[in-house]
Amino acid sequence: MMITDFNMPSMNGIELAIAAKELQPAIQIIMITAGWLPDITETAANADISKIVSKPVNVMKLFAVIRSSLRLR
Repeated sequence: MMITDFNMPSMNGIELAIAAKELQPAIQIIMITAGWLPDITETAANADISKIVSKPVNVMKLFAVIRSSLRLR
């Protein structure tokens, strides 16, 4: 499993997810973002990102998302 932010200095979370999926196709990816735009959701789905979590992150919600994603495996 990988948890990544959408906004990062040298690449975004979508680009990282695509690169990670090339190396490990079965990896579950959760992306955290402050901005929830419809195009991010669609692009994330195309990159096979399991779930998007909005900021500020509620730790209990994040744990629930992680458990849910691991069950899907």
